[in-house]
Amino acid sequence: MRKYRYLTFTDRKQISAWYQSNDRAADIAVRLGMSVKTIYLELKRGEETDESGAVILDRNQRPAYNPV
Repeated sequence: MRKYRYLTFTDRKQISAWYQSNDRAADIAVRLGMSVKTIYLELKRGEETDESGAVILDRNQRPAYNPV
């Protein structure tokens, strides 16, 4: 039987740090012991947008992620 767990705020801060250091979602998933889909969904949920709704890019030219 699989054990499921929620992402904690600490997990989200770790995702943010690893994502900013240009790690792949697959590598982040392995480190946290989660599925890659969970990480992609979290990155999509935390995307930052400006007033017009356009996605803000980070220094790696990927959508910026906000753990809050």
